[in-house]
Amino acid sequence: MGGKSTLLRQTCLAALMAQGGS
Repeated sequence: MGGKSTLLRQTCLAALMAQGGS
């Protein structure tokens, strides 16, 4: 499940960066 947690974290980070950058 560690991999899934990492994927979710990466997705959240990407979304945050996209919103912040935009």
